[in-house]
Amino acid sequence: MAAKPGSAPTTYSPNIGQKSRPPIFKDSDLDWVRPDGRGFHQCRPSFFRTGAVNSASGSAYAELGNTKGSDHKEFSSMLHKALEGAIMLETFPETTVDVFALVLESGGSDLPVVISCASLALADAVIMMYDLVAAVSVAMQLCLDACNKLGKVMSTCLKEAASASQE
Repeated sequence: MAAKPGSAPTTYSPNIGQKSRPPIFKDSDLDWVRPDGRGFHQCRPSFFRTGAVNSASGSAYAELGNTKGSDHKEFSSMLHKALEGAIMLETFPETTVDVFALVLESGGSDLPVVISCASLALADAVIMMYDLVAAVSVAMQLCLDACNKLGKVMSTCLKEAASASQE
């Protein structure tokens, strides 16, 4: 939507603070330390740089924690799926784009680092994209705990609804 001449441009600002939600995790759930020494809310330190290889049309280097930049075959299809939707394929008819990834040192979360780094390399090669692709990984234990708690809440609600309908 275009702004009227002489008026301030329209911007979006989320209204933070109107509603407060109860915390998902209790304080006792947050005091554990990960194997690499990070706390519950700490992300891995990250570093990204484009133009890492002079002989390539586009390249990038990434560090995320101890993972630095393995040519795992199972990553190939996942990398393809992650990047395919971001590339404006119609601007490159009958063109093949090759992406090569090499993990120099693995500290876990290799696939998210490879996906994010490959996205930067495509942008560095001036491949037309709808947007950059960023990837992350999450700890399954937290998801399983949350799903377990959600399952218990849903079960309780269903039991209460069933008993209310019998009354």
